[in-house]
Amino acid sequence: MPDVRKTLTDAGYIAIGLGVMGFQQAQVRRRELQDQFENAGGCVGERARDARARLESLAGDLGQRVEPLVEQVQGRIGDLPERAVKSAEPVVAKVRDLVGSAA
Repeated sequence: MPDVRKTLTDAGYIAIGLGVMGFQQAQVRRRELQDQFENAGGCVGERARDARARLESLAGDLGQRVEPLVEQVQGRIGDLPERAVKSAEPVVAKVRDLVGSAA
């Protein structure tokens, strides 16, 4: 007849051994996840730096392309009031003549 005490002791040791192995496996998995998280953080930071550098480059390129257009528009708009006044003078004179002759 098997010894019940020995069987229970062996079962206890097995249960404790399985618990220790499970705990160790959980620690290993935690470390793996922590490493993955740290690597992901570095990857995100690197991508953010790359995106920022690209945006700064695009902003510089856009500035170089837009600046000549702004200067052209400013050159054309700068004399616009003067041209409008010159264009309106004959019309104003005609209206004065019409108003003067009607009175």
